[in-house]
Amino acid sequence: MAHQREQHYFDIPYRPSTIVDIINESARRYGHHPAVSYFEGNAKHVIDFKQYKSDIAFVTQLIQQKTSGESLHIALMGVPSYCWMLCFFAIIADHDIVVPLDDSLDTQSLDYIINQSNADIVICDQAFTSTITSFWSGTLLTTEEIMHAVNHNPNDLSDTDFLSINQPDPQDLVMIMYTSGTSGRPKGVTTSHENLVSEVIMGQMLMKGVIDGGNISLLPFYHAYSILTAIIYPLYVGCCAYISRGLRYVAEDLKAYQPVTILAVPLIADSFYKTIKSKLTGCTAIAARLLIVLRKGLLKIGCDPRKVFFKQVFTTFGPNFDYIICGGARLNPETEQGLENFGVTILNGYGMTECFPSVSTNTKEIRKRGSVGRVEPFVNVRIDPTTQEILVRGPMVSPGYYRDDERNRERFIDGWFKTGDRGHLDDDGFLFFDGRLIDNIVLSNGENVDPAEIENLFRLTQGLQDMLVFLDTSAGVDHLSALISLDPETPDVSHAKATISHAVDAYNAHVALHRRLKHVTFTAKPFIYTASRKLKRADTMRALYSSSTTNNQS
Repeated sequence: MAHQREQHYFDIPYRPSTIVDIINESARRYGHHPAVSYFEGNAKHVIDFKQYKSDIAFVTQLIQQKTSGESLHIALMGVPSYCWMLCFFAIIADHDIVVPLDDSLDTQSLDYIINQSNADIVICDQAFTSTITSFWSGTLLTTEEIMHAVNHNPNDLSDTDFLSINQPDPQDLVMIMYTSGTSGRPKGVTTSHENLVSEVIMGQMLMKGVIDGGNISLLPFYHAYSILTAIIYPLYVGCCAYISRGLRYVAEDLKAYQPVTILAVPLIADSFYKTIKSKLTGCTAIAARLLIVLRKGLLKIGCDPRKVFFKQVFTTFGPNFDYIICGGARLNPETEQGLENFGVTILNGYGMTECFPSVSTNTKEIRKRGSVGRVEPFVNVRIDPTTQEILVRGPMVSPGYYRDDERNRERFIDGWFKTGDRGHLDDDGFLFFDGRLIDNIVLSNGENVDPAEIENLFRLTQGLQDMLVFLDTSAGVDHLSALISLDPETPDVSHAKATISHAVDAYNAHVALHRRLKHVTFTAKPFIYTASRKLKRADTMRALYSSSTTNNQS
């Protein structure tokens, strides 16, 4: 049975039909309000909406010199930057199709994507030109030369009417996004204006006061959720987009920008919680527990004194920090509850590139712990009764994979997209993510085990960086074992191994026999992840398992 949220209409700024409408309206509606803030070295820059649109118009002119009026496919690769954002919108304004590239990919993968997407032009940071030119002989522009031209443009182009350049149809393709994937070759997910616009409007309907109060994305710009919430959404609602300099500078960026919301993945939320816990030791930890109890009592009478009680936390993350929005994996219950105790609300959701990018989400008004939120308005979700696979239909679902008829036939069936994920819906319309079908372990006795469910229980264990549960047949009998990567900052490796082994023993003592971990293998090397922090299980096992040390567990 399919589930669809009832459709409530909230106040939205206006109803665009295409991304070009959003670009066109930005300067007129928001004028000299801050639009983008970023660092160049130690210098902080703030661009208003009038200047932002003028710069987009200028970069559009630069691109037009290369396209000669034709609609081309333009690949875009670089670290998060103001120029990346300008190029993204300029490509769309010129009625071209943008192909965002993962800058962490190897040369072979980049070669495949650029050729499979039929890219006519590549725009990239200077640092990546040698990689691109090793296999690409076509037109190449660097973000540095584009930004140099932007900085020396004397003309105000903020009154440019982009609709006079082209009037796209909502069904026109605007982007091809390649999923890095945990297995197999990358898939080119096509995205239309309608896909993007429907999700932008949905964001305002469901997340007003959360992501329009100033947000910073700790995900790369080529990630679907960053494109939606950190790039397109601020232009639509008139809030400032803060550009992160990367995880190394996250503390400095949060203090400088003072955002309300951080966009991340559960692993980063875990890291934040670990950071907070590490600051609370001895008497400070006892005082914190007492303050948490006191805060709960005060909340009942409408008083939230968290920024006084937990000043240490907000000194690190900024005084306005209220929310973490995340998705892409299970949320650790301890992290969710722990951050909530300190006054930071985690809003977990579910989606993927093919459903650009959101299917369900918890909101500040309506949320349920353990779920990935209620199914969004205008979205249909049903659960396959045989496999428990999540099936999705709605205006944000991709038209299909680019030049890949076989996968289209497999995944897009009768208007429904087969996600490859297992889940269930409760009576209130909340969706629960139960793991990836491809990761499910089936033991010889017929028992099914989701490895991520077990891994999630250990994510906050002291000294543990990563964990991978796998089917071990080395002894001739099926059982579960785990590969564990140690935290590189652990001062005492022997103590860390003992702590983790003790945690595994405690787990084994309280679970069914088929769910116990027979062996634990330690490695000092990091696991292999996709750009969106999804574990590449097969690659990690091949690269790390044979060179690691194994402990037998009781």
